[in-house]
Amino acid sequence: MSLTKLSLKYRPDDKRVVSILEDMKDKVNDIIDIANELHDYTTETWIAPSLLNSWVNYGSTYNPTGYYKDSDNVVHLRGLLKNGTIGDVNAFILKEGYRPAYQHVFMTISNNAVGRCDIYPSGNVFFRVGSNVYFSIDGINFRIK
Repeated sequence: MSLTKLSLKYRPDDKRVVSILEDMKDKVNDIIDIANELHDYTTETWIAPSLLNSWVNYGSTYNPTGYYKDSDNVVHLRGLLKNGTIGDVNAFILKEGYRPAYQHVFMTISNNAVGRCDIYPSGNVFFRVGSNVYFSIDGINFRIK
């Protein structure tokens, strides 16, 4: 989404109004330029990780597995997965630049029960507790340095 620049109509014979409005228009357009640049900077597409240990996306009507980092250095995860191995194994690995400084432990929903997702500074994402009928990571987010 881009903001549209301001255009003004006024009586060209009123020099004082012309000067004030032109100055205001220039300032507003400068702000719009900055906002558009920030929007371009903050918009990042979802990264689809390589799923490991038999994990697959649940299906086409649910969020596919993915992550992205916003302009505040917060990493956001999404996805509903199934069929993989629960325990001390990777479901997937986050790329460098998307990894937390410390281990994080998140509570999730897994087959209508509580699941546990651990994310490590190495980028490893483990589904420690839950069911492989389905495992949700929608809404998991954490700040990085």
